[in-house]
Amino acid sequence: MFSGPPLLLDAAYFMRLPTPLARALQTLARETVQSGVHTTADELVACIEALFSLLGRLWVAEYLAAGAPDAHANRMLHDRVIAGGGRVLGGAWLGIARALRGVFLARGLRPVADGLLAVDFGDWGDDTHPFARLSTYRNSFAHGSFQSVLEDIHTHRDLFAEQLGRLPFLVEQPFLMDTGDGVVALRGEVERVARPSVALEPMRPALVGADGRMVDLYPLAVGRDEAGALGLAWPGKKDAGARDIVKHVRFEAWFARYQQELEGDVEAMATCLGEAVAWPEASTSLAERGAARTRGLFLLETPPGAPRAGVLAGWADAGTVRWRVRPGDLMGRGLVFVKALLRGTEASLGLERGHFTLADAEGWRAALGDASRQLDAGGRVLRVAIEDLHLGDAPARPGEPAVLEVWRSLAGGAFLALGGVVRGWALRPIAQDVRVSLGFGPAIDSGAVRDFVSARARSALHREVLALLCERSSPLDLFEACDALEAARGDGAVVFEPAVERALWDLAPLLTLGRDARETEGVREQVRTFALLDPTHVRAALETNR
Repeated sequence: MFSGPPLLLDAAYFMRLPTPLARALQTLARETVQSGVHTTADELVACIEALFSLLGRLWVAEYLAAGAPDAHANRMLHDRVIAGGGRVLGGAWLGIARALRGVFLARGLRPVADGLLAVDFGDWGDDTHPFARLSTYRNSFAHGSFQSVLEDIHTHRDLFAEQLGRLPFLVEQPFLMDTGDGVVALRGEVERVARPSVALEPMRPALVGADGRMVDLYPLAVGRDEAGALGLAWPGKKDAGARDIVKHVRFEAWFARYQQELEGDVEAMATCLGEAVAWPEASTSLAERGAARTRGLFLLETPPGAPRAGVLAGWADAGTVRWRVRPGDLMGRGLVFVKALLRGTEASLGLERGHFTLADAEGWRAALGDASRQLDAGGRVLRVAIEDLHLGDAPARPGEPAVLEVWRSLAGGAFLALGGVVRGWALRPIAQDVRVSLGFGPAIDSGAVRDFVSARARSALHREVLALLCERSSPLDLFEACDALEAARGDGAVVFEPAVERALWDLAPLLTLGRDARETEGVREQVRTFALLDPTHVRAALETNR
């Protein structure tokens, strides 16, 4: 172990580090001696970049060696590394390392690199964490007077040295490679070492633990630089790149399945709605409202916590395309939803998978139109059940359609679609031919109600309004609610009516909204009234969130 910058600039120390770090520190030390500390801002940034890149690649390699067990982490690696062509910058490597460390902690996994798990990377938005400070310095370099630049370099050099000191494997566990003529340690100065007890793949860098476990760094790192010199290096243009982790035996099976899911065969579709729930009122209302329709857009609108997904599951038959919008996931992508509809159409018409092609995002409307025409020609209507439709109001990626945009395009086609939404959620009206609006129903999910209250009743005023409505058995209009709030406070302060009205509309999914004739200051008019759908469950949720 070491401490402080003087040793950080000592060749006897830094030449024992992995090659990229060693070379970056060698340049930093040389520039410090030749031109002074105040000229080394960019050299220090190169050191930071080398450390971030090394840690990110090592965490990916550790994760692959552990079996790539987490689907969310795999999607992250696909989107950030593979889909991006393997061009990952230092800050992005740091984010990847943070996410994969979280997987190891959650699953009780242990990396091969000694001390790696103990080093955290802070939380998103934590600007005071050492790695966040190093990242900020890397992004901005240094600005200001000579003295402030010097101070900045000293501060961040000390910080960098401190982080290196928390990673003992960098010195104690060198990256090894079998050259065919023997095994070498890929340090700043490559040195021949004894062959480890485990077999190494020829010309592939690896990290070996004292317990015999091994982490293969290929293709994230290679054992020669672009000039052909031995040493740990990041892949060059002629080498396999980071995106080639898809060839890793631990990753390729998942990758093949994921590529299929991107084309619409999403594995979660079969179970995304859960079990069917018997809710006679919902079934009767849907049957009555849709009796004269064989196609069109139906909305089932309920409060949060109602068993809406179970109603959709009961409505769906064997040929129904089932979907549940999950922002940030495959099921939050409108383009993947389009492809799922195309795959559903192929199954309905007995066509070969891939009959409908979609070369790019721009052609999605034409592809759905083609599917609708062929359904019509075959005398078929494709049934679609989609839960949490209101969450699909934004494109997942630039140039792609939002799920709600795809939903609107089903109107007039050979589709019978039932969408589940939370009451009063959408900022814009959702396209519909028929709407069925219900209350909580059976089997209320109390946890969902609590989560909704926690998210929506975010201010003291929101909670005051909810508490007031829990106490009142009859509907209140806005002015009555304001008067009651002022009376409850008892301090003579006047509440701000627009703020109360906004709070009521924020809480609308939990309320029943009515119209009533009320007399205010001698004027009789129709006013909007508010009352809770179910005071018992809301009261319990409110108590939990105090």
